[in-house]
Amino acid sequence: MSAECQMASLYAPTGRQTFLEGFDWQPVPIHTVPVSEDNVLRAYSVDCPRYKELHQENFKTEAYVKLMQENKDLFARLKAKAGVDYDITPDN
Repeated sequence: MSAECQMASLYAPTGRQTFLEGFDWQPVPIHTVPVSEDNVLRAYSVDCPRYKELHQENFKTEAYVKLMQENKDLFARLKAKAGVDYDITPDN
């Protein structure tokens, strides 16, 4: 979705390209690679021991611990409102 938003902002329709007055959007093709080959946007899905090691180290940083503590109520509300039982602790 973010790629679509970026492309829409870069290529806003003009003149005859506008198909709905006041709606400054037009379809813009976005090419991607298959998920199985996407090592940039889905780096977490690649089997890389070093990435996994650094990822786990991140959970121990002061900044991460502070962020999680400051936002624990927000995370609880989001969890309740979204109806998703998703645990955001480091082990998951």
